[in-house]
Amino acid sequence: MWLSARRPSARQYASTMHRNRKSRPLVPLGIKEENAVAGDHLALFYDTEEEFRNALGFIETGLNGTDHCIVFGISSDTERMLHVLSERKWNVELLMREGRLSVLRPEATCDATVASVSSHFEQVLANGATFIRFLGNAAVGREGWPAEEEFYKLEATVSAATLDLPCVAICMFDLRTQPAQTILKAAFEGHPVTIHRNCIRENPLYVPRAARASSPPAA
Repeated sequence: MWLSARRPSARQYASTMHRNRKSRPLVPLGIKEENAVAGDHLALFYDTEEEFRNALGFIETGLNGTDHCIVFGISSDTERMLHVLSERKWNVELLMREGRLSVLRPEATCDATVASVSSHFEQVLANGATFIRFLGNAAVGREGWPAEEEFYKLEATVSAATLDLPCVAICMFDLRTQPAQTILKAAFEGHPVTIHRNCIRENPLYVPRAARASSPPAA
């Protein structure tokens, strides 16, 4: 599903991103009263535990409605996310049994991760979900997370794919632990929209997948 999504060229994307976002339905994020739009792929930056916990408002907003919610990451990070939900009186085990909440792990490569997540999206939508909220936490350099180049490819692929899906995807980046190269290549170049604290913005540093594919290799 994700691999077959529409992929605009760099020129097309630069000229139409703002107009296209304006034409898509608003989606309340549940984070500082901010809104995204359907199809958005956002990089969320945090540097405190409070900000990490606040990001789970995105999932709670979906659970308070009818959305299917996915938490994505290595086991220690998804456990942190689920712990926040449990502290806020959500019955995590029941939500997973009822098909409202899922936990997904990254694979070693971009292609394998895309295949796994695509299969899950297809299953969730076939089971009747009408909208999906996806919240992941980047863990470059930690066991169980893809190598940096695979991660960069993954972010670019997801940004192209979400445009045609009934979803919003957020990737969280811990500014205290993630390398500067990751912040630049994966977060800024890989996401059309960014959010930090109470500021959500279309990202002028975003590099569409088509532009990455056509760029000459570094010397």
